[in-house]
Amino acid sequence: MQKNIEDDLDRLFRRLVVNIRDEYPQYLTSPFPVAEVYQSVVPYRTNRNELGIEMHEDYELALTRLLAGERGYVVGDAAMQQALSGSTKISYRNYAASVIEISAEAVTRLDEIMRRSGRPITPTVSAVASPRAAAPPTIIASGPCAFCGGALPDGRRITFCPYCGQNVTVKLCPACSAELEVDWSFCPVCGREVETQAADLVESDTES
Repeated sequence: MQKNIEDDLDRLFRRLVVNIRDEYPQYLTSPFPVAEVYQSVVPYRTNRNELGIEMHEDYELALTRLLAGERGYVVGDAAMQQALSGSTKISYRNYAASVIEISAEAVTRLDEIMRRSGRPITPTVSAVASPRAAAPPTIIASGPCAFCGGALPDGRRITFCPYCGQNVTVKLCPACSAELEVDWSFCPVCGREVETQAADLVESDTES
């Protein structure tokens, strides 16, 4: 009997397609970096409710399965997909600069499933889930990148590391690896207290 119940991977792909159609339509027909998925298109913090994924670890597992090419949802570098499908110890963040493509056949199948279920193919995206609703935050660069150790351009306002492409306006919880704002004192997922950077390092471009 065919399995009709959606799991985390199915919901992640559906949300990916929804958000791409709403904000990044070029990604339906052209390759884009892996980092864009978890930093801009479907970040866990702003899509948690729509994804129906309660734990950040489950989100990371679903994202790893997606990038590994499970169910043919995306096409990517063969070495990356083999590595991610063969081990749970390898982080998808190691492949932030690798590029993937959305499978046109998978999108067609998703649209057909949505039609049969009577649900809209592209539901309205809430304001909180729209990553480009506001200008991205920046930090005043200082010291090495927390992700790759590369020397950041001292004194410049940046959002992404020029070496690894990671979003340096967030940090990872040391306990559960949830993405945190740089000035947060506690993780909202597990409650772990974390070290903070000075709040005045974080700026917003909304006034410029």
